[in-house]
Amino acid sequence: MWYGGEPLLEPEIIADLSGAFIEVCSEYGVRYTASIITNGYLVDEGIAALLKECNVSFAQVTIDGKPETHNARRILRVPDAEGTYRRVVDGVKILTAHGINTAVRMNVDRSSAKGTEECIAFLAEEIPDKSEIIFSPGQVMDYEKENPCCLSNEEYSAVLLECMKQCGKYGMPFSRKFSLPKFRPGYCTAAQSGGFVIDPEGLVYNCWNDIGIHDYSIGNIYGLSEDGLAEEFSCSAWGKYSHMDYEACRECKLLPVCAGGCPRGAVHFGRSPECEACKYILGWLLEDQYMNVKGGAKN
Repeated sequence: MWYGGEPLLEPEIIADLSGAFIEVCSEYGVRYTASIITNGYLVDEGIAALLKECNVSFAQVTIDGKPETHNARRILRVPDAEGTYRRVVDGVKILTAHGINTAVRMNVDRSSAKGTEECIAFLAEEIPDKSEIIFSPGQVMDYEKENPCCLSNEEYSAVLLECMKQCGKYGMPFSRKFSLPKFRPGYCTAAQSGGFVIDPEGLVYNCWNDIGIHDYSIGNIYGLSEDGLAEEFSCSAWGKYSHMDYEACRECKLLPVCAGGCPRGAVHFGRSPECEACKYILGWLLEDQYMNVKGGAKN
């Protein structure tokens, strides 16, 4: 996963590293694929072609709601009167035209949540070919402290449900990760032994929300062997974390499909896990699935 401040500021680095990764994987008979998280502003025909050559098969392009909200939040160093929204949407079109499956991730907080329908309707009209696109609302979270701008998981679940209905109304494909929950052996890569994040200095982290906080690094990629990484993980709070240590999780009817929710608050701050948004709308999801199987439609 290429991400960072904005990974497309350094396309040459992506190309050089990808070439090395592809060569090594080819030597050992391993299939290599990659994805990217980008604001989409720098995407053009050349960038899209380069990403395709680098085996990038999936892109997540982030927007902040309807055009006027996005343009007010995502400004250039030297502000442009036209804003950045139009160029980002054009970038999405270019990516999909090159066969790169693209998720448009709308950041959802207390203020932007009010414009979800307008955003979905606009995108549905702007992007007539939806074969390579999905809409994916993303909950804005403050991982360090309570923030009045952020929705709780329960509040977010209501927005999520509304987005699902609106996507159905406007014919916009919706992200499958918000469909019926499936078994998850671990909540995310941070809580799994094979998942690591590497920053530009070579520092290794478990969680990508820890990037830049050197105290959370488990070492440097240049000084850690594969066995060393495994040992560091097993000795870390991430390796020792288990949602089964919490009575509320052990007694929950959804165990183990949510894997206890995001573990970061428990690992770093001793908080109890917070229930996933799907818990609050599971009844609707099940009923909707039932109606789809029957060939009917649910309002």
